[in-house]
Amino acid sequence: MTVHRSWLTEWRPWSLPTLRKEFNQAKKTGPRFAAGWKENSKEAYSTGLANASAAFDNYAKSKNGKRKGARMGTPRFKSKRKAPLW
Repeated sequence: MTVHRSWLTEWRPWSLPTLRKEFNQAKKTGPRFAAGWKENSKEAYSTGLANASAAFDNYAKSKNGKRKGARMGTPRFKSKRKAPLW
């Protein structure tokens, strides 16, 4: 199977400063954020970006053999609505 470059998304580093810069651009212009991002806690966005950055960093280190422990898979979305009941 041949993968065409036009199908691939643009490469973006996943460092926290880069993710914040991308988010700050998207929240001003993106239709998903234009209506209601001001009503939400800014800490929620900041924490989410920090967690995403850490997850991708751990995945990359695991894939390259620079992280101890079991190999990690790609980060995935985990819904709060489906949290395990204790």
